[in-house]
Amino acid sequence: ENKRWAPFYSFGLGWNLHKERFLEASMFDRLRLKASYGYVGSSTFPPQMAVTIYDYNNDLYYPTGDGTNPINMGNPNLKWQSVLNGNYSIEGSVLNNKYGFDISYWTQKTTDMVLVVQTPPSVGVTETRINYGEMFNSGVDFELSTQLINNEDLFWSITATGGHTFNRMDKLSNTLDKISDTNQGDTKPLKPAPEYREGGSIYDIYAVRTAGIDPATGREVYITKDGDYTFVYNTEDKVVVGNSNPFVQGGIVSFLRYKNFSISLATRYTLGGDIYNGTLAGKVEGANPYENADARVMSERWMEPGDLTVYKGINKGYIGNRHTDKYVQRNNELVFSNLSVFYDFTAESLKKAGLKRLRLGVGISDFARISTAKYERGGIYPYARNFNITISPTF
Repeated sequence: ENKRWAPFYSFGLGWNLHKERFLEASMFDRLRLKASYGYVGSSTFPPQMAVTIYDYNNDLYYPTGDGTNPINMGNPNLKWQSVLNGNYSIEGSVLNNKYGFDISYWTQKTTDMVLVVQTPPSVGVTETRINYGEMFNSGVDFELSTQLINNEDLFWSITATGGHTFNRMDKLSNTLDKISDTNQGDTKPLKPAPEYREGGSIYDIYAVRTAGIDPATGREVYITKDGDYTFVYNTEDKVVVGNSNPFVQGGIVSFLRYKNFSISLATRYTLGGDIYNGTLAGKVEGANPYENADARVMSERWMEPGDLTVYKGINKGYIGNRHTDKYVQRNNELVFSNLSVFYDFTAESLKKAGLKRLRLGVGISDFARISTAKYERGGIYPYARNFNITISPTF
């Protein structure tokens, strides 16, 4: 009610350097500097969240009429989230457009984030929304392309994209703090629930540090927040043990054409970044003896005194999941996401059939993967490789 309007502005600037005299004789066919900066509005909540709403209740009948219950506590000072965006890039091509590039750095500062906060029971509702949170993101993106071969019969191009995102949470509401405290004590899922802490990242992985398995007893030795060693697992000893944000991630697309045949190969990759390997947690060390398990359950667990292993003995009983840093692994991954082969018939060969064009193609998706982390896929939803056949006639 008190913040109905919000000013937003932005501006951009570009400079075509390749048109300047001092670059006329250079190797650049195109060279452009670009910059943009400004605010945009963001409303991630329903409009009625800003006003107090009551619900008529027939069970609360009074001589003057039906009673009401509050179902939403409005905030007259609630206002738009503001996102300050900045983007600075350089793009161009060289050697008769044989090689191209586009590199950019961007920033995103979100202020007045609309967050949920808990309210006292006397208010009548359990939560309301306020402007409190702040988050800062930045990143680097790039695109590199090249035409290795380009003639009438043969064409081959490769395009690579990638980038990295930096993230920091500057302010959080008490609701997110309570959610994080609740998630900290959760030991049921195969991977730890996310925790949101001020100054941290949304990609942080929280778990208890471990010193390994005691060779004499097969019991796991945990490390407390203070650095002490203990056999007692305590969720309050969870600390940041990894970050799922890759150092760089993107894709590579290769396109090859020879006369009427063409082949397209698309891959995606991640370098750096961690994952919490749920297969190790649920199918190796945390394997239920009454259910299926990973083969490593018989080769990498403690069996008898003196064994130097990573995972505790199976004879210690099934105790479910305990979130520790030994399940956190670096995930360098290359996925072959799509392979397609096409053939285009010539116009002369289609005249008798009454067609102007005809393209036939076959393809397969997600057909291969190379990764430094070995984990099971298809445990919840069946994993499948998809095949397709394409027939595209033009009359």
